Amino acid sequence: MSRNRRINDEAVAFYIATYEEICKIPPGKVCSYGHIARLIYRPQNSRLVGQALKNLPMQSLDPRLITEENDQIDGNLVSLSSRFNGNTVPWWRVVSSQGIISLRGNTNDVERQKDKLVEENVEVLQNRKGNYTINLNEFGWFPAPEDEDDSDDSDDSDEEN
Repeated sequence: MSRNRRINDEAVAFYIATYEEICKIPPGKVCSYGHIARLIYRPQNSRLVGQALKNLPMQSLDPRLITEENDQIDGNLVSLSSRFNGNTVPWWRVVSSQGIISLRGNTNDVERQKDKLVEENVEVLQNRKGNYTINLNEFGWFPAPEDEDDSDDSDDSDEEN
């Protein structure tokens, strides 16, 4: 029996929003999974931001991979991969809310993330537990969501009393 891991349209929309927001993080800055979720108006879904990054193809996938025999390859991911992949989305700029590079099954990915951040002149330190950390006060990028743009201008309104 084959495992059919198709990604539905709602997940595709979430992935696109996530990847687009991550692409806005400037070089030399980092953002947290939770803040990315907040920026795409899904503040409760920081873990899904991590899932979207986990599913980010490291390179553009060949559409010829989709066959009836190979139902492990999701057509949605293949079409997304031409626009969003490890070469076009700066996945390494996303860290935990504590500024820690999140551990994964593959420790080489943690080292790659650290190296990519160092290439962008982000200072990455190692704490006592061996985790790589980034000072979010210095290197954090945390813009307000677009609808929270200091719209507290009630003092300047022309309302009649």
